[in-house]
Amino acid sequence: MQGDDETKQPEIPQDQAAIKGDLALGESPIIQEIPPTPSDSPKTCKTSKHGNDNTPPWKKCLEISAFVVGLVYAIFTALMYCANRDSADAAKRAADTAAKQLEMAERPWVLVNIEIDTPLIFDSSGAHAGLVATFKNIGHSPAIRIWPDAEILPIEPIDMAKERERFCREREIPQSTNPSIGETLLPGGDTKQQWAMNISRKDIGPEQKVGQDSKTANGSIMPVVIVCVPYRSTFNHSVYHTERIFHVVNTAEGEKIPAFDMRVVDNGTIPRERLALHPYAMYAD
Repeated sequence: MQGDDETKQPEIPQDQAAIKGDLALGESPIIQEIPPTPSDSPKTCKTSKHGNDNTPPWKKCLEISAFVVGLVYAIFTALMYCANRDSADAAKRAADTAAKQLEMAERPWVLVNIEIDTPLIFDSSGAHAGLVATFKNIGHSPAIRIWPDAEILPIEPIDMAKERERFCREREIPQSTNPSIGETLLPGGDTKQQWAMNISRKDIGPEQKVGQDSKTANGSIMPVVIVCVPYRSTFNHSVYHTERIFHVVNTAEGEKIPAFDMRVVDNGTIPRERLALHPYAMYAD
């Protein structure tokens, strides 16, 4: 048969047949959808949903890793800084403590004591007595530029500590401004000075009251002696102080308790044997 002899033509899909029909009519084919091109490498880091980011994923991962490493290093550095700072502070405190202990062990220490050397005499100008002050260095190094002084008050001030502080700070002025003044005491050495205790007549007038600026009490006196001894050492520039306060008391014969107030006697005296110095306070730095 003729159909059997002829070569069979392959069947053409309908879509392709339609395309061929369109081409035959001179029209362009319409392609409904183009599938996406598969990626060459798998995505390991997420990209931004907005905009076009052409950064390779491996580079993003490297940048994130570098940031994490830098953050960890910064935190570690901060912790090391805090630890080193604390160690340095502890070492400084230990060094300061050792230096202070060495200073306390090797510095000079000046003691002072005073005695009444004469009777207490009342005359038209006031009250007068002589004092002897003894200074002794009991430390392990020389005490230099010693500049002691004493203040005699007719009656105890209302604020004794404040008055002592004021007087002793004033004594530092000549000692600090003139390096050539003052004495030197070697370890174990001592020296003496004579002082005069003078109270003017106007400060013991009978019209004054206790605690007023005149520091007198109705014609009676209760003398107070404030002693201040500023000095320095040979190994630093610190100013050290020894400060003492004494009450001058009347130990009249037959009295069990010394009298802190003494009635002013015109042109009279209180014998040396009846006078004593009663320690009130001592300060040293």
